[in-house]
Amino acid sequence: MAMRTASAERMRQGGRVLAALSDEWTDRQLMIPSADVRVVRTAGAGDAATGGLLYGLVAARSPERAIRLATVAAALHCTGLDRLPSPASDPIFDELDLKSAPVTAWKADHAGVLHGPADPTILRSSEVAAGPAATPRHQHSANTPQGS
Repeated sequence: MAMRTASAERMRQGGRVLAALSDEWTDRQLMIPSADVRVVRTAGAGDAATGGLLYGLVAARSPERAIRLATVAAALHCTGLDRLPSPASDPIFDELDLKSAPVTAWKADHAGVLHGPADPTILRSSEVAAGPAATPRHQHSANTPQGS
């Protein structure tokens, strides 16, 4: 999952929730790998991801935490769970392993969130460490239909 946020001016115009987060959320460029789960359905995964992201916004979480919540919510939904656990109290949101090859020019932090070259935290954070060159995570084989 990838996320690119707006400028400070646009964030301040986005309403009370976004305006309050504008200092930390301005001009961010993040990507996080998907979870390696047994997929039984994909319909509704985007809705689950949106719910996780919105929870992160309303709960005033960091962009890194919010994108992780979104990714884990989508992954749990894909496993077939009909009712997702609460991100406020369930440790699965921290424990689910998210693995992927790092992407060239992006740098991974301690939680596995990848920061893009345009992300301002790359320049000021000691938590972000360089990752090795990447290979694409999703490659289609001859037996895999495009778009799946």
